Amino acid sequence: ITAEPHPQFPIGLLQMSIKLTNEAPVGMRAGLRNSYAWVSQDMLDTVGRYEWRQMLFVMCYMHSVVQERRKFGPIGWNIRYEFNQSDLSACVQFLQ
Repeated sequence: ITAEPHPQFPIGLLQMSIKLTNEAPVGMRAGLRNSYAWVSQDMLDTVGRYEWRQMLFVMCYMHSVVQERRKFGPIGWNIRYEFNQSDLSACVQFLQ
């Protein structure tokens, strides 16, 4: 549910509801830690090639860079796109 009012949604229900936000962590180190949080040992062992762990690190690093860079708005990007956790997992699945 979004926190923006809509003409067909009762404003009273919106005011009584609990509002949550999920923001990207601040800093590259925290972002990289957050990107690696869902990586398990089984995922690391799924591909036996030597390059797999390096490619996984690069993908998580790129995810952290994009998450950190989007805070600067139009200075660094022409089109605003939120590269979120589902995009990262889709990229990792493609790499496998």
